Order: sequence, then structure tokens, then C-alpha cells
Amino acid sequence: MVAAARMRKAQEAAENAKPYQEKIVEAVNLLSNHIDPSMHTLLQNGDPTGRTLVVLISTNKGLAGGLNTTLFRKMTQWFPIQ
Repeated sequence: MVAAARMRKAQEAAENAKPYQEKIVEAVNLLSNHIDPSMHTLLQNGDPTGRTLVVLISTNKGLAGGLNTTLFRKMTQWFPIQ
């Protein structure tokens, strides 16, 4: 029952954060229309070396170890370490 209550709380928090996420996406889209990509290499499409930057965001909660393990496993499957 404790786990169910925590899950319900987490779901409510995620649902309550949705309007903020939508506003952030909207703001980034508006800003991206007014930025010159030649100002910084991270803003340019494609990499002449063919490399790809991947940013993995994981949890820092002790009870989410299984989630982190799955995230890192999938990451190494999709992008094998060379």
C-alpha cells in the first residue's frame, strides 16, 4: 500500500508538471527561431566528423536502481562503446 501511495503521488506530480513542460518546449521553440546557428557549434545541424552527442538523464533515487540499470543497458545497445 505504501508503494501504491508513492506511485500515485509520483503520477500526480508528473501530471502537475505537464503545463510547465509544455511552456518550456514552447519557449525553446520560440527562441530557436531567432537564434543564428553559426554562433555556436552546438547549434549547427550535423557534425562533420560523423559523431553524435547523446545526453542521458537518469534518476538519483535509491529505489530506481532498476530503471537506471535499464537506461544504461539500452544506451549501450543503441550506442555501443567504441
